[in-house]
Amino acid sequence: MEDFTGSTLIILTIIIFAVLNIILFFKIWGMTNNIKLITGLYINQKGIKEEQIRDEKGNFKGYGFVDKDGNQIKIR
Repeated sequence: MEDFTGSTLIILTIIIFAVLNIILFFKIWGMTNNIKLITGLYINQKGIKEEQIRDEKGNFKGYGFVDKDGNQIKIR
């Protein structure tokens, strides 16, 4: 009888843990949408746009992001 109670407690704990993990997954998923919204607002507010990046000699290096003052923004 006592073994049945112990295994029931373990199963109940695992079920609660699984439900909490599922809730956490959807909360984190929702937060990633908020980050996209905040990033979009920041880009529009700061005037960030994609432009050609050139070195000191004027040679084309590629495309990158610059703010409204022309300062390059490094993205990793």
